[in-house]
Amino acid sequence: MRTARLMLVAVAGSNGDHNQDEAWLASVRERMREQRDELLPRPPFPVWGLSSPALRPYALTGIDRDADGWHAVTLRYGASGPVISVRTAPMTRHWKPSATLPAAIRRQPGTLVVASVRTPVELAVEDDWWVAELTAPMGVALTVYGYDVPPESVWLVPVDDLAHYWPSDLR
Repeated sequence: MRTARLMLVAVAGSNGDHNQDEAWLASVRERMREQRDELLPRPPFPVWGLSSPALRPYALTGIDRDADGWHAVTLRYGASGPVISVRTAPMTRHWKPSATLPAAIRRQPGTLVVASVRTPVELAVEDDWWVAELTAPMGVALTVYGYDVPPESVWLVPVDDLAHYWPSDLR
């Protein structure tokens, strides 16, 4: 880390003023973020993801987009189990939660935490799998799939930066 800082100081031509170095470094980082946002596609709606439980690895696994625009973004947490997948889509006028849940062995009530609010949902359950559909703040519809994770332990929040979910060669 010290070597990297010394290299940045040398590139910046620092005169030893720590505050000036930090300001320069902050401006470079901000420009890099702006360039990344220009290069990587970004949906016009807020994307939601998993805050808890902490499941690794995580990745962007689906983008539904065509000439008409963005339709949905899917983030996945966990590998073979436990697993949570969160699909975010903009609300349509006719969409109703739980109207399109897949057929399952049983339906049961449950809860998920959405933006720090425990939210009742209808779960379609089969073995260790479950799925729930719900509306979230900011005008989006969420479809949450879970495997080997109790639904009441799931906390969903808006994702501030999708760059962390892109494959490492695109970051």
